[in-house]
Amino acid sequence: MSKEFVYITAGMDRMLRVNYAGAEKIKYLLKSTADKIVYYELYENTGEALERTESIRLWPYRKKEFVVDLFNPQWLDCKNDIYLTIRR
Repeated sequence: MSKEFVYITAGMDRMLRVNYAGAEKIKYLLKSTADKIVYYELYENTGEALERTESIRLWPYRKKEFVVDLFNPQWLDCKNDIYLTIRR
């Protein structure tokens, strides 16, 4: 079974570059072992994002799995979708 991570980042653009870029990936993965993003929510307001993150962290694994299944049934890596969304 894979690990789950629920986190917030103010620098999604940088996180995507670092997480998926050659040598820098190793440096980033020392802090986090996430190898793909299967679900995401974007917020303009940091406070709202923090509240939502804390809420999701309290959910049981099955509920998180259910939400991912609705959003991304094949559990594909969403990094390209996020990148295109934040570049608009």
